[in-house]
Amino acid sequence: MPDIKLWTLTVLLWLLVAAPNIYGVLRPAQFGAAVRKFPRYTPAGYVLMIFATLWFLAYVKQEAISDFANFKPALFVLFAAVGIGACLFVHDFLAVRGLAVVLLLLSKMIVDTARWVDTD
Repeated sequence: MPDIKLWTLTVLLWLLVAAPNIYGVLRPAQFGAAVRKFPRYTPAGYVLMIFATLWFLAYVKQEAISDFANFKPALFVLFAAVGIGACLFVHDFLAVRGLAVVLLLLSKMIVDTARWVDTD
């Protein structure tokens, strides 16, 4: 994964959270309608699930645990099939599921970034 500084990640996360909320303050009716439609909006679900699957597969590819080295190709195929299968067979609330996986992967990136920061 990219080597990113903690302060840069903090600013990016702030922008990610603030941008939709600024739109919500400026146009509350349109924002409310969009948020109510989001859980069942399948095109957004496809994008989020495919993005989350690719991001997770990148983490699997870089993992260096020797206990799983023999199983790594099989796990790679299995996780790719789960991500694609979710897009094909689980249409209900696909956008929410995809967003949840993206947020879990984002939290892993936050923890990995903060792990090696020198503090007093």
